[in-house]
Amino acid sequence: MRGEKFDFGLVPFVHKSAKGKDMFLEIHGLPDERIAADVVELFSKVSAERKAAANDSSFPDTVPSPLSAAEMDEVLGKSMAEKLDADAKVKPVATAAQWAVRCLAFQLLAQGGLNRMKDICSSVGEIDGRAENWLDHRWNGIGGWWS
Repeated sequence: MRGEKFDFGLVPFVHKSAKGKDMFLEIHGLPDERIAADVVELFSKVSAERKAAANDSSFPDTVPSPLSAAEMDEVLGKSMAEKLDADAKVKPVATAAQWAVRCLAFQLLAQGGLNRMKDICSSVGEIDGRAENWLDHRWNGIGGWWS
């Protein structure tokens, strides 16, 4: 990604879109269509990362075996920061995108509650149904949003 600065606070995500504009710097005053288009563009970047990983021959073709009790304890004992760091190394775009859209959800919730979130999610769905589904899952648990 270009010129990225990630700040997971109320001004969550600095990323230059294909049109050279900052995405999700601050949503106050942005039209729903612009927010929805930015979410869809972000989803397309996540999809591209997924496709690249699927085509990478270094990824195993088989499903990993279930974790042993010791391995499970190790995974569960990690802090959220350690888990995020590990995820970011493997899938940096998806990790940043997840936190960007969650921060977006909190801003929308503060602006107009669940109705504002629903409006944006519907606007995303009008552009790309898969992006709407992705967004729905990323917003799970925020302000009573359940996917």
